[in-house]
Amino acid sequence: MADPRRVERPLAFPQDPIPPSHLLARIHPSIIDFPTQRYYAVSAFILLQALKAYSAWKDAHYFEHDPSYNTAWMWCYADIFYMTMLWYIRIPWLQFTKFKTIFILLVLFSLNFLMFVIPVTAVSIALFKNTFGDLFTRRIGASRAKKVNVNGIINDPSHILGRHTLHILPHGSAELNPFNEFYCLPARSKGKKEIFIPISMNNTIPYSLTMEHFDFDTKLNTTKGLSRNDLKRTIELNSKDDGAEIYYVRIKAPGLYTLKDVKSRNNIDVRTKHKAVYVFTCPTAEFESSATTDLCTGDDGPVGIKVSGVPPFSLGYIQRVGDWEFPSKISQIRPQDVNVLPAEKIHDMDNVDPEFFRPNPTQFYSWAATHHQTVYLKPTLEHPTLYEYQLLNVTDGFGNTVFLDQSSVINFRVHEHPSAKFACNDVDPPKLLVNEDVAHIPFELQGSGPWKVGYRHIQESNDKTTEFNVSLSVPMASLQVRSPGIYELLEVSDSYCKGNILTPSTCRVVQPPLPSIEIRETPIPSECSGTDFIGMKFFTELKGTPPFNLKYNVYKKTGRSKTIVGSWNETIDRSRYIISYMPTTSGDYIYEFESLSDKNYRDQDISKYAFSHTVYPQPDASFDESLTTLKTIRTCVGESISLDVKLTGARPLTLFWSISGQLYSEEIQDDKYRLKIPNLEKPGPHVVSLVMIKDANGCSIDLEARDVVIDVRRERPTAGFYTNNQFNGSVEITQGSTATLPLRLAGKGPWMVGYKNTEKENAETNMVVTEDPNATLETKEPGTYEVVSVQDEFCRGNVIPSPYTVRWIDKPVMTIDDETAILKQEDAYEKPGVCQGASASVGIKFQGHGSFYCSYDKYQVGSWKLNPVHLGTEEINSVYPNAQVNLDTNTSGKFRYLFNKIADQRYSDPFVTFHRQTVEYTVHPLPTVAFSGRTKKQHSLCVGDSLLSNDMPPIWLDLTGQAPFVVEIRVKHQTANHLQTHHLSVPTHKYKLELFDVLETSGLYNIELVSVVDNNGCHSTTPASNPVLTVEAMEVATISSSDTCADHCVGDDLDYTLYGVSPFAVSYQFNGRNKKITASSSTLSILADSPGNLTIISVGDKRNKCTTYINHMTSIIHQTPSSFISGGREVFENIHEGDTAQAVIDLVGTPPFEFKWQRSELVWNKDKNHHYKGNVLETHLVQDVQDNRYYINTAVEGIIEVTYIKDRYCQYPRL
Repeated sequence: MADPRRVERPLAFPQDPIPPSHLLARIHPSIIDFPTQRYYAVSAFILLQALKAYSAWKDAHYFEHDPSYNTAWMWCYADIFYMTMLWYIRIPWLQFTKFKTIFILLVLFSLNFLMFVIPVTAVSIALFKNTFGDLFTRRIGASRAKKVNVNGIINDPSHILGRHTLHILPHGSAELNPFNEFYCLPARSKGKKEIFIPISMNNTIPYSLTMEHFDFDTKLNTTKGLSRNDLKRTIELNSKDDGAEIYYVRIKAPGLYTLKDVKSRNNIDVRTKHKAVYVFTCPTAEFESSATTDLCTGDDGPVGIKVSGVPPFSLGYIQRVGDWEFPSKISQIRPQDVNVLPAEKIHDMDNVDPEFFRPNPTQFYSWAATHHQTVYLKPTLEHPTLYEYQLLNVTDGFGNTVFLDQSSVINFRVHEHPSAKFACNDVDPPKLLVNEDVAHIPFELQGSGPWKVGYRHIQESNDKTTEFNVSLSVPMASLQVRSPGIYELLEVSDSYCKGNILTPSTCRVVQPPLPSIEIRETPIPSECSGTDFIGMKFFTELKGTPPFNLKYNVYKKTGRSKTIVGSWNETIDRSRYIISYMPTTSGDYIYEFESLSDKNYRDQDISKYAFSHTVYPQPDASFDESLTTLKTIRTCVGESISLDVKLTGARPLTLFWSISGQLYSEEIQDDKYRLKIPNLEKPGPHVVSLVMIKDANGCSIDLEARDVVIDVRRERPTAGFYTNNQFNGSVEITQGSTATLPLRLAGKGPWMVGYKNTEKENAETNMVVTEDPNATLETKEPGTYEVVSVQDEFCRGNVIPSPYTVRWIDKPVMTIDDETAILKQEDAYEKPGVCQGASASVGIKFQGHGSFYCSYDKYQVGSWKLNPVHLGTEEINSVYPNAQVNLDTNTSGKFRYLFNKIADQRYSDPFVTFHRQTVEYTVHPLPTVAFSGRTKKQHSLCVGDSLLSNDMPPIWLDLTGQAPFVVEIRVKHQTANHLQTHHLSVPTHKYKLELFDVLETSGLYNIELVSVVDNNGCHSTTPASNPVLTVEAMEVATISSSDTCADHCVGDDLDYTLYGVSPFAVSYQFNGRNKKITASSSTLSILADSPGNLTIISVGDKRNKCTTYINHMTSIIHQTPSSFISGGREVFENIHEGDTAQAVIDLVGTPPFEFKWQRSELVWNKDKNHHYKGNVLETHLVQDVQDNRYYINTAVEGIIEVTYIKDRYCQYPRL
């Protein structure tokens, strides 16, 4: 029993209830306590509002911008997200009801629209700047010796007022085929079907236009005028291109189209770009009409495809063989007499060189005319089925693809060769009976009826032959013949093909004789008395074809009447038969023989045989049971045979036997004996009968043993290859495939056939056993095969000399065209170097049975890696023996193409060639030129200085490529048409540039690197994105520093350097009034806040109270000049393109004046339906103006504003 233990429990104290708001919180305080949650939430709200205020402050500086509804809604969405998350998390003290949440959101939305839509923020910022901004921008003023507002003095906007806006109504322009595309029209719909070609119209509405058409086929030029009604208008090209629209013109004929002239609706000529559009004849493909749609296996079935259009073509089709489908594609269908077609020079149809669309009046564009090519497919017809070819699509050299409809199909039925053979056999040959006119020889036909059969009849008596031809419509038929003899099939053909004669090809027709009988009676003596008889024996000898049927009746004579005792119908299967009858009662008996039948004839009358006698019973011999169970023993002419006989009786025994009517006797000592039958030289059935036996006691017994029938065949078995009545047969196969050699066997199967390859030394004889008289042998080895032996079921036979040759088809071979590459060593070619991006190709030649397939590997060699770098594998499909391989020149380096696999129509499985061809070529990199990285890209010089000035640091060029180089350099002024081009010979890869150009005009000069040509002849144009070197030519300054020049301007800082211990006391006189200021550092800066004279009187050091009086240190402060365009107003003026406008600038100050004015882009806002100022387009500096008014005559659109003015002494704004 367990010891009881005391359990101590803590005392329970009452706990405070948990507030409901804490229970609703999504985040448990054990994860993040509630104060921290509130801190994060409030911080996020403050951050959100701070970002909102910053965005509003930034937008407030752009007063020209419209109210930003999008920005206001963006911040509204941010507030919605914040309040939704706050409502979902349910932080205590920040849990608001849905109503309160919606109310807070409405307040925030109102603030958002006040800040971003209503310009309250901008007004507030302006008030803040005016009220508190001066606290941070105050300096000591010269006129008061107190701090004054610097911005109010320096940045006084009243010095530059007004602007002149000029809006140009531009001339239009027109561009044909703006997207650089190729078009085509169907050949059969010429003049009927139309396509639409785009014309880009910029800033104009066309009224009429003239187009020129050059026909590719007829070479004729025609011009046609079109009105606006002939055009179809679409949407604008781009919202940024004001006035750019697309019109479409209807085209109904192929050719080259150019836009000659366009007139707007104001009858003003519109500028047209010198550009053309190619409208080709759409590619077509169709099958050549075939003379027959029925072919035979093994025939060549070329399929011709006629392709027309602009080469090179590619063709997609499907080959269907029965239920199998094989998609295929043929490419590089091109004329063989042209090396490179224009379409083959275009590597990317989506990025065609614009020069290709520039019309050339000296060209006849023969390559663009419709070309006709015929491609032949040569399928191997191996299977008796339906072959079908369907064309899917055809593409011309410029990417125009036509998808062909379901009617682009050709099909033909491939039939098996018919065959014929007799269905008769030597055991039961067809029979022509006596008194019958015809006999029927059964034979079998294979193929498609009706059939034509040729055969001949050979008379056995004199070997006379007669040939016949018959037509049959059913496959199971029979020949009707009227004469016995041997019939042999010669040839057979059906509705489509010539056929083969199979074995058995001969049949023997026999005429059996009428059955006959010889009857001899013999009484049966009683064993007890030699004078009484116990019955009668009738010895019958039958001639005919067993089995025989013998009908006879037995009567008993009573007085003068007779009573029938019985009728018998004996079936006899032998030529000799004994009928024994032993009545049960005595009396006179009459035996009447009624009729005799055999296998061929029925009920022949034999009533002449009738016998009577008065009725008032031995050694034995028989054939072995194994012989009697056989109906017939078969052998061939000249063959020997033996028969086993069983005997009983007192020996020695004398056996009498006969064959074919010839009687023989044998003296036998044993109970078994083998009869040796003499060689049988006559064909046909031979009956061997046991006639009589005599024992040692002289007792002779006539035997009733069953006969043995020996069937002797005339023909021995034969064997040979089927060669279609030729001396020998032959077949060609691809290496590795199996050849089928047809046999023809005669005789009784199964056959054992021996054959060998006679072209092999010590070739062994191969044996094969078959039961098919039309068997085949299979082999993969080439050579000449002969049958050397044959044996059927009964005897050895004869061999028909019929050698059969198996040969390998030559494999396809590929070689490099030596006219396109140079042979360096065996199977290795080299092509001269080309420049990067240039067009290059190499020709290849095929030998074999097209179409051809070839694959090659691309390698980059000569790199820093030890092994060549494999770049990929590509394939070639060509129906022609000549093809072109375009070389990749997009990347510089040394490349090698290794042609390794090849296939053709016969060897369809690609294999590695024994002699693998290689082509190497070098792609020279395009040279480059750039400013050296250590060359400073921006410089400042004075007008009149040379670029070789000492103030100009050296300019270094870095070049790549093969030295020496020729570099084209352009020095261009940005705001003028001044342009200077230099062609420099540079011998090294690093070169110090020396230019002798003098900067004659103020402004910015760009030194641009235009192009470079290296020693390899490769030319490269410097990309527009390359940095340029900028040199700013500045006017000669006329303003001296405060230390050397006495003239100053309002807003200048009069800087002084104080030496000694600060603070300093400085006394000065301004316009005759004495002023005193204190400087706490060694530098003193006094703001010239008003025009007048400032003279430094003295400066004192408060530490040693030393005062120095200054003589002749006077500064003259001049008023800031002002400019007013159009009287200080904003003028908006519209003019037509070609007209000019005048902007008047009033200048206030002391001549001569110098000022800058700029022209800004005038941008049309379609959404707001008004103009606004865009980017600065140009800036001009005008100097040495002596008058107080200046005129700007301009014909360029934009907003003209003065940005800088300077008189003899001062300028605004200050630099």
